[in-house]
Amino acid sequence: MFEFGKVNFLIITSKERSTCLRFATLLNSSINIIKHNMKLTHCDAESINIFKNYDVIIDATDNLIARYVLNDICVSLAKPIVSGAALSLYGQLTVYNYQNSPCFRCIHPVRKIDRNETCASAGVLGVVPCIIGMLQALEVIKMCTGMGEVLHEQMLLFDSMLMSFRKINLRKRSNLCNSCSSPEPLKIDYTSLCQCEPIPTIDDDFNISVQQYIKNNNDDIIIDVRPPNEYLICRIEKSKNIFLGDLLKMKQEKIEQIKDKDKMYIICRRGNASRIAARFLNSLNLSFKAINIVGGLESWSKFGDKMFPLY
Repeated sequence: MFEFGKVNFLIITSKERSTCLRFATLLNSSINIIKHNMKLTHCDAESINIFKNYDVIIDATDNLIARYVLNDICVSLAKPIVSGAALSLYGQLTVYNYQNSPCFRCIHPVRKIDRNETCASAGVLGVVPCIIGMLQALEVIKMCTGMGEVLHEQMLLFDSMLMSFRKINLRKRSNLCNSCSSPEPLKIDYTSLCQCEPIPTIDDDFNISVQQYIKNNNDDIIIDVRPPNEYLICRIEKSKNIFLGDLLKMKQEKIEQIKDKDKMYIICRRGNASRIAARFLNSLNLSFKAINIVGGLESWSKFGDKMFPLY
């Protein structure tokens, strides 16, 4: 299982599931690939019926809720999970729920999500998830063939800047783990478990599409709320970078000094952080309107400047 927002790390650039399927088939035409169009947000009968047909599950998501759901389903079905993660310049790998090894919930009983702890928000060097993905594939091969030692009860840590690998021991399976102690999949609210609040919506008056923005021939200021390291990768020429975390801490007087007209347009990578920023700014009763550019730079590349680079 993987998240389609991250398929660029797998060399595939299109988000279309059919394209991913064709690409994988070209790599090995002798294998049978089955496509499942679904979001993994809770343990339901449909999800359980899908996963019970597979011997090994690979977790390549960048979503904490999906990790918990996937873990709880696999524990109830006694399926091992080859779990990989990458953030910034670092990666990690382990196999959960294999031969009585701990599950993900044993190691992380309750976890508050941090919006800065995902590839989408904090960024990642593209080579790192590729390396972790190859190592995940190797663990699957070892389990299926019985060769070598499977990486369970330990975690492999990768530092791309030092080009170093090291292993740490994980705690044993916990008798207090809600997932391991339950014979059935947990029936819980995973959003509440992760304390993950949905990104707030804003009125249509404070949203604008890339097409409409270009059609209006706007020359108003664009504030890019991505982290500075991502802003350096690619940016709209007339934009100015103010990281969302810094913007939320700014005093109203300082914010007023930024604007030069009666509107300020906000953009980010995919339109989530910019929506938060626009909602925050408009709640301050400023002398201008903050407008969210829907879809962010990904929409800018698709509907505006088709030569605009993505990462």
